[in-house]
Amino acid sequence: MADKKSLAFLKELTACYTPSGFEQDGQRVMARYLAQAGVESAFDVHGNLHAVLNEGAPVKVMLEAHCDEIGFLVSYIDAQGFLWLIPNGGVTTQTVLGERVVILGKNGPVHGVFGVRPPHFVFFCNDARLFHFSYQRYLENCIRSTFGLEGTPVILSIRQKG
Repeated sequence: MADKKSLAFLKELTACYTPSGFEQDGQRVMARYLAQAGVESAFDVHGNLHAVLNEGAPVKVMLEAHCDEIGFLVSYIDAQGFLWLIPNGGVTTQTVLGERVVILGKNGPVHGVFGVRPPHFVFFCNDARLFHFSYQRYLENCIRSTFGLEGTPVILSIRQKG
């Protein structure tokens, strides 16, 4: 029975959205489970949750937990619905490429995937019709090997002067 309760608690706690500065959902779940176990808890002026176990015991033990997770702030939404994000907390954007993301919107969560636009190179020539596709492939491969972009899509635009 205790294992089912523990599992339910962990599932509920890990399902909370708690990016830096918005940890209240996770803290409320923790406070509710503490109350169910008969443990008093309280929030301080900084929003930290405190609980005391074994009040009056000769040995006091403090357990500390950190409940925020990686988060991002939406800085811009373009006409196609793509979001520009800035990190909230200590995360680099390169570490999350291809990962699933949940955006908390006014109408509930929106699911997506982190991505980036591929590198885009523009080449100018006298006559774009004479720019053979095999030479374009050659340039793409040179760019990939020079800049370490193996396996990365590369966009080449061929523009005609004038």
